[in-house]
Amino acid sequence: MIEMDLAQTWLPYSLDDSVIDVLPDIFERPFLFVYSNTKLVELVTYLAIGPQIYADGMLVFQQQEEDDKQQQKVGGGVMINRRKVIGRINGKHILCQIIKSDFSPYPNPQYAKTASEIMDVITNNQIIKKDSPMRRIIEVCKETRFAFVPIIGTPPLKGNNFPDYNNEEAVVTALSIRDFLSLFTGVHRNNNINKNIDAKEKISISVKDISSNLVSVSKYDSIKDAIDIMINRGIRNIGIKNQNSDLIGVINERTILEFLLSPRWRLKEIIDSIKQDSETSNNESTQINIKEVIADSNHSNDDIGRIPSINSIINDLHIIPISEVKVEENTTISKAAELLMEIHNPCLVLQRENAIVTPWDIVMKTAEFTNK
Repeated sequence: MIEMDLAQTWLPYSLDDSVIDVLPDIFERPFLFVYSNTKLVELVTYLAIGPQIYADGMLVFQQQEEDDKQQQKVGGGVMINRRKVIGRINGKHILCQIIKSDFSPYPNPQYAKTASEIMDVITNNQIIKKDSPMRRIIEVCKETRFAFVPIIGTPPLKGNNFPDYNNEEAVVTALSIRDFLSLFTGVHRNNNINKNIDAKEKISISVKDISSNLVSVSKYDSIKDAIDIMINRGIRNIGIKNQNSDLIGVINERTILEFLLSPRWRLKEIIDSIKQDSETSNNESTQINIKEVIADSNHSNDDIGRIPSINSIINDLHIIPISEVKVEENTTISKAAELLMEIHNPCLVLQRENAIVTPWDIVMKTAEFTNK
C-alpha cells in the first residue's frame, strides 16, 4: 500500500526538531513584506518581480504611519522599526480583486484597495517561533492552506546600534514550503540534522505516489475562466490544452501576474504613470493624468474592459512548455525536489499528463504519512 510505503520512509528531517536547527539558512536572508496601506497596483509588482526571485507571498505589517510612532532611537541615532505582522497576501488575493473588477484594465475602486483590505489575517496561533518543532509548521500550513509562515524570535545583536528590543520577540524571517526542498535533495548544508540519513537513498518514493490531479483549460477559454477555476479550487497551477485536447503547457499565478504587468495590459501603464506622477508632483505642468495615459495608450476603445482568451494573449502570457516540466512517474521525490528548486519550475507534470507534483505535495504529503 502507498500509505505503508510512505510511513516507513525516512523524512530528511525530524518533525520534532526546531525550525532554527533544521533550516538555519532562512534566518540569514531578508523577507518580503509590505505595509497595510500599500495599494493593490504596487502589490502586483512585488509578486512578479523578476525571474531571479520566487516569492510565495508577502507579510503585511501595520500601517507605516502607525509603525513609525513605535520606532525607538538607539545609540548612534539609528532608528529601529518594531514591526507588527497582521496578515499575509499571495497571488490569489490579487487575482480575486481582478476578477471582482470584471477584469477591467481601467483603474477602478478595486485597484485602489490596500493590503489590509485584501489580506488574510494572521492570528497569534499561526505565528511560528524559531524554536518551534517542524511539525507545527506542517499543522499551520495545512490549517491555513498558505505555503509560507512568519517566524518570530529575539532579533540578534548586530553591533552597538542594534539592540535586542529588551528580549521582545519580533518577526525575524518567513519560511516557505519551498525552503524544505533542499532537505529532500540530500545536499542541505546543515549536517547536524539526521546526518546519518542519505536522502537520495531513503527518499526513494516515486512522485506518482504523492501527485495531485492536474486541472486544465482550453487555450480558447478566457483568462478569467482560468483564474476562476484556480481560485475556486484552491490551486496555483493550471494546464493549457490545444484544439486537439493535448496538453501544451502550464501557467500559474505568477505567470498571470507577469502578464498583467506586461506592455500588453494597462496595469503596467497605470503603475508607471503613478510613479512618474509622484516624481513630478512638484511641477504641476509635468504631472501625468492617469486617464490621459489610458486614453492615449495603443489599445483601441473596443479592447477596453474586454476579457481576452488565453489564445489571444498567448504570445504575451508566458506558458511553461510541457517539455520543460514533464517527468517520468518513477522519478524519485529527491530528484523531483531538485528539479523544483529551479525557480522556473513551479511544478512538475507526470508522463501521463493528468497529474502534477508541487513543493506542497512533497512537503505536506510526506509529513502527513509519516505522522500516521
